[in-house]
Amino acid sequence: MNVNILQLSDIDISKLKLVKEVVQWIGDQDHTRWVFRTPRNYRIAGVQDLYLKIWNPTYIRRDNILAGIQSGFYDEQTTPAFFGLIFQNGICRGYAMRRCTQNLKQVLNEAYYQHIKDKTIKTGYFCYQFSKYHVMRYEGKDSLIDLEGIYPIGEFLTLANYHCHFDSKEYEEYITGLYQEHLHLPTGQTPTLTPQNGPDLKKKPFFVKMGLFLWTQASEFCLRTKMNGLKINQTHLIQK
Repeated sequence: MNVNILQLSDIDISKLKLVKEVVQWIGDQDHTRWVFRTPRNYRIAGVQDLYLKIWNPTYIRRDNILAGIQSGFYDEQTTPAFFGLIFQNGICRGYAMRRCTQNLKQVLNEAYYQHIKDKTIKTGYFCYQFSKYHVMRYEGKDSLIDLEGIYPIGEFLTLANYHCHFDSKEYEEYITGLYQEHLHLPTGQTPTLTPQNGPDLKKKPFFVKMGLFLWTQASEFCLRTKMNGLKINQTHLIQK
């Protein structure tokens, strides 16, 4: 799969339209992210109609999408709408998707669902948000969105610590079965996604919370500041 590598400093955020904003810290976990779309008169790497998901350098799922690509879970069949990764100073700051349309039938294509399951078995990774609500249409094909929500099967029981929840009960049961096989658990012994004591959300000292707050505010300000009016003039490709 060809992956365009974009630099955040080459994208004029002030020209993008804000679609969604989540500024959220849970304990010491950064869950802050933004979704933008390009207007008609703005191109990135010569392409129009892109949606960009951008997060802080401290975003808790910052590097998950890299694992999804490197493992082979994401390919031309699972994510045909995927356009490229966004970096800043060597750190993954988000990704870009081509514009999709909603799946009006709200019913999963069985062949596509089977491909997702096959990829899960082959790569050992699963996308916990996979459901009919997180699959859209691109050029007549199904495509996953929210690509950072991917984890290895071995981390199945840790999802609650990251405040993750499956959107499909059927897919959750499927992953549960794979996890049982992974640990060779007895049939019928189903692990729980919620640790008995819950995630560690102890209060932080005031100066730590203030530092995290200022970091978030600074990142948000940078995203809203015009970045010298630069336009992308070069796009590097990595081959997978």
